[in-house]
Amino acid sequence: MPSHQTLCRGLGLAALITVLVGCVPSGGGSSSEMPARSAGTSINAILVGDARGRYQANNRNVRGSDVFRIVEHGGKTAARFSLGLSDGGHPGDWTRNGRPGYGQRVEFGESNSGAQKLGRDYWTHMSLYIPRGTRSRDMLSLFDLKEVIDGRTRGKLHGLAIRQDAGLVGLKFGHVMNEPWRCANVKDASGQQNAECEGHDVSVILGPVDQFAGRWIDIVTLANWNNDGTGEYHLWVDGRKMMGLRGNTSQGADAIRFKFGMYRIGLNEGLMQDRVTLYYADVGTARQCEDVVPAGCESLRAQRGVLGYPNARSTFTYRGNANRIADRLAEGWQLDN
Repeated sequence: MPSHQTLCRGLGLAALITVLVGCVPSGGGSSSEMPARSAGTSINAILVGDARGRYQANNRNVRGSDVFRIVEHGGKTAARFSLGLSDGGHPGDWTRNGRPGYGQRVEFGESNSGAQKLGRDYWTHMSLYIPRGTRSRDMLSLFDLKEVIDGRTRGKLHGLAIRQDAGLVGLKFGHVMNEPWRCANVKDASGQQNAECEGHDVSVILGPVDQFAGRWIDIVTLANWNNDGTGEYHLWVDGRKMMGLRGNTSQGADAIRFKFGMYRIGLNEGLMQDRVTLYYADVGTARQCEDVVPAGCESLRAQRGVLGYPNARSTFTYRGNANRIADRLAEGWQLDN
């Protein structure tokens, strides 16, 4: 894999500034981190609800003890995820359109067979610690929800990320509920399989990332997946309702897969942090709120009827290329459905 310095030199004019400052400073681990006492070393150490034994590592994960470990952090047993440019990435993430240095990940999620079914309520909880100084120009995914069709995972429908938009590095939830949207699995010229999606997506800016950094935050969602317009999706951060939507929540999918961790892209496109570290604790999904949420379920249920974006900073709709899949096929890519 290319070194941090080699990658910085190879990014072109936009990264010349990056070279001069040695790339953006690392968003490294916290000084309060300690080795885990007795929780073990697998992701099961931080899972709650019915998640234990049902989550699996992504087959494109970067490997290494420095990339993923179980630690004690800020009073919680936590999974520490840490990725730097020198760690490289799986060929399907790292090289895109023949250029190295595009993306890297370390994620865990539900299997296709264990994905969330349509027409049922699912509560999801996680505690997330974002160290101060964490930045991302392009998308740094924190969790996402992918469609499962005919037993295969396709594109992302919704997800939480850190990203810079209009000069603000914010915590952002992106979704395609009630929007025109379609995904397909394709293979690029090198034979790597990826999902390409086309249509519109809505960005919900929850606030500047610094507003949520340097402490544990609690994220709760309630989902009812449906393609017939009767679905629901609700999001709370630290008990504050950020969004509530009703309608087509699953865009024709047979089921929805939840996964969490770190997936960052656009590393070869400009000014990006060398290393980013995040901490997760108490992650899981269950049919009943009380099985995953430590406290306050009655209050959350009482807010189910609150719709819109009551405490979000702003929203905007990105109207993407409606012919993105066809354009890829014209470039020589192939459908892999």
